[in-house]
Amino acid sequence: MRLPLFAIAIAFTFAAVPALGQEAVNVYNWSDYIAEDQLKDFAKESGLKINYMTYDSNEILDAKLKTGRSGYDVVVPTASPFFVRQLAADLYLTLDPSKLKNWKNLARPYQPEPRPSA
Repeated sequence: MRLPLFAIAIAFTFAAVPALGQEAVNVYNWSDYIAEDQLKDFAKESGLKINYMTYDSNEILDAKLKTGRSGYDVVVPTASPFFVRQLAADLYLTLDPSKLKNWKNLARPYQPEPRPSA
């Protein structure tokens, strides 16, 4: 079952807008990455509504993020060169483990590396 992979992806992905305190998570991902039944299962198990939108090119994601305040809680970019450039442009917020009550349940701890100051 791929549901745990989706949960891990949400936990480990940089968030564009914090979803804390919301009842919905806005996910922007490549098309065909997650099966519809997995989204339904995740929503049922988590109690969150999943607003799942897809894109089909890095350029589309890049343009949406660069406009600012995209409204996405989770995005799944291609690592190189787009994610590298998006990080350099400071388009993402880093997850704060202290605000994630189930962080301790992850298989391995993730410690975000500090970003160099501009």
